[in-house]
Amino acid sequence: MATYSYVVDVERFCLAEPQVSAKGVKAAQLKIDNEAVYWLPEPMEVAFDPRSYDGSDQARVSLCLLASDGVAAQLANIDDAIVKLAALHSTALFGKTLSPDTVRAIYSPMLYQKGSYPAMLRPKLILTGRNQTKYWDEKTKKPLETPADWKGRKVSARLLLKGLWFQGSTFGVSVEVTDALVGDRTGLTSVCPWGA
Repeated sequence: MATYSYVVDVERFCLAEPQVSAKGVKAAQLKIDNEAVYWLPEPMEVAFDPRSYDGSDQARVSLCLLASDGVAAQLANIDDAIVKLAALHSTALFGKTLSPDTVRAIYSPMLYQKGSYPAMLRPKLILTGRNQTKYWDEKTKKPLETPADWKGRKVSARLLLKGLWFQGSTFGVSVEVTDALVGDRTGLTSVCPWGA
């Protein structure tokens, strides 16, 4: 049974052995009690329509969510725990022993902030396949088609903290939206249709 939580119990994080895909991409699954880690943060406003990093059509696109102070604090706590865990397992992950400070220097935090823009969380929407993100209408609680426009909407997302990704000399946490309760631009008025 998966672990769902409004506050992630970072003290129980563990990592599966790093795996390398057929395409040469290295990843390590993040677990709690050998189960996937799901997080149900408070509803957030969408800053921009979802898009891929390079603007091309992709099966995965980033959803830019404006992070409240509460979400930012939880993300900082998760980031700190990931850095400690990666330092503890640095030999398996990076091929050598690294200090927490060295790991932090190569870590890409989940909370993204650039210049004067507000802090954002950028989880991935999965657009195709069996793990495709599911959308729910905030008022009816019924399934929705993929929304055509996102900017300014309030979204309550069930997030999968999938695991660690590695690219070049950096690494970070892969975060996917498994379900999104989509509100209008006046905000969400109810709770998520899935349990915690």
